[in-house]
Amino acid sequence: MKDTLLIIRNGALLMQFMGFVGMLTTLNASFDIPCNIFGVSGLVVLLLTIKLGEPRIQKLFFILAGVAGAGSLIALNGFKLLAWFGHTPGGDGGGITVPMLILCPVLFLIGSIGAIVCLVRSLK
Repeated sequence: MKDTLLIIRNGALLMQFMGFVGMLTTLNASFDIPCNIFGVSGLVVLLLTIKLGEPRIQKLFFILAGVAGAGSLIALNGFKLLAWFGHTPGGDGGGITVPMLILCPVLFLIGSIGAIVCLVRSLK
């Protein structure tokens, strides 16, 4: 069971990475699709990492990567909710756009690089 959860979590991290690359390469109306992939797979990474028992530093990096995806998903849906109620884009004072466009990608890069380093070190 634990091996299956590890495989699913690592696959979700790969999907999150592909969603991240998709977000970087897509800056048009279809930005929501890679951002949702990034966010949902980040949520899966976060929940499975909390469930699994691993070394602290490895768990920390996976949680960082998962929180970045989940935070991006929450920020995107908050932005869409505000737009649905008629608020103009850009009028949020940076409360939604700063976490989604600056903070979450930086946290993801730190978390994913650290998680990959921990996984490679655990194989040796």
